[in-house]
Amino acid sequence: MTRDELTEKTADREFNPHAMQHDNYDCSTCHKAHRASIYYCTKCHSEAADDLPTGWLTMKDAEKLGASIDLTKTSEAGIKAAVSYINYKSDYRINAGQVEAWARNSQEALAWWEEAAKAGGSESKPYDYTVNCNGHEVHFHANTYFHDEGHQKGALAIGDAVQTEGAEVYFETPCVQLLKEGERVVGAIGKRKSDDAHILLRAAKGVIIAAGDYVGNALGPFFGNSNYPMDIEGLSVGRAITAGYATGRYVASL
Repeated sequence: MTRDELTEKTADREFNPHAMQHDNYDCSTCHKAHRASIYYCTKCHSEAADDLPTGWLTMKDAEKLGASIDLTKTSEAGIKAAVSYINYKSDYRINAGQVEAWARNSQEALAWWEEAAKAGGSESKPYDYTVNCNGHEVHFHANTYFHDEGHQKGALAIGDAVQTEGAEVYFETPCVQLLKEGERVVGAIGKRKSDDAHILLRAAKGVIIAAGDYVGNALGPFFGNSNYPMDIEGLSVGRAITAGYATGRYVASL
């Protein structure tokens, strides 16, 4: 990067990676943070697979809603049909195992989210609906927070909840510089908006930093398509993350 190297920092953390997907609909990761005492939080958007090690999650802006499969109403065949359908609709670019992990743990995750947000003063407006997948009824339940202070209040309540469980939360701390050893990215330096402090997060294995939002981003649909070149500038966050997965490495994207 062309800017002068940053040398001052207020925090230095060593941690294992947690795969991040910059997404507006997966509350499961907050549940993971609650259980795993994640170190770095600024945006509640990530994939959470059971076989992933403890890592980090971000909470820069707010969660708008979260959907889960209602396991009390949906049959085993319905769950498998839903996973298969999602895989098909993504043109087989996704990790079906992670989708199935979401299908089976999302109900528990959303129940925790709803309870924790309510305790923090933000109450969900539930939305329930049914989808037919290959002849099987799949029942969904969603928590929605659009109505509550521009959906910010719920995310802040969850931030408080995970902090009580031992997580360290840095709100609005976007990456401003990568930490490198030679050509290898080993961490990232974030700049905290509240006091302009620089915070170094050093990754034991690797790190993904996702910034921006796919809402209105034409590149969003290309997420998961490794045929597109990596570009770490502008709106190409999805491309950068995709390239990291495609090459078996974690990529930091600005």
